[in-house]
Amino acid sequence: PVISGGLVATSREWWTSGGFDHTTRGWGGENVEQSLRAWLCGADIVRAKSSVIAHMWRNPKDPRTLARYKLTSHTDNSARVAALWFDDFKHKFRDGYLQHSNIDIAEEVLRRRSLHCKPFAYFLHRFRGVYMDGGLLPNKVFRIRSVRRGLCMKNGGGKHYVLAPC
Repeated sequence: PVISGGLVATSREWWTSGGFDHTTRGWGGENVEQSLRAWLCGADIVRAKSSVIAHMWRNPKDPRTLARYKLTSHTDNSARVAALWFDDFKHKFRDGYLQHSNIDIAEEVLRRRSLHCKPFAYFLHRFRGVYMDGGLLPNKVFRIRSVRRGLCMKNGGGKHYVLAPC
């Protein structure tokens, strides 16, 4: 239910709904923002059945794939998307990352309200079959907990596991 970034044709109406979030930088996350805005604010995403798409990943050894721009500031595009659209699920993004960040999304929140967008729970409900059938939602969730210490095993990055508050 999420489009691939940069591989999309849009209508004039999409641009009048705000176009791209002008505070994003570089690439990454814009496809999720566009998709959530479409699904939650009354639009549709359709696929042209006859389309054929190729993608070239950036490779430092291949000059054809290098960026033709320089970023002068850091913007976490994915965090902006989560802050704007995830509603009651924001705490799930990067284990609570947004609770400690200061992302200014005031302008985008006004746009979202003016478009009368539905909550993120609507998106999850509408596409629940994709997540359930794809095995992305487990039937049971559990944690391995040390009874003595009251801590749970958590991924500390890669193959490294640590004990942390549950």
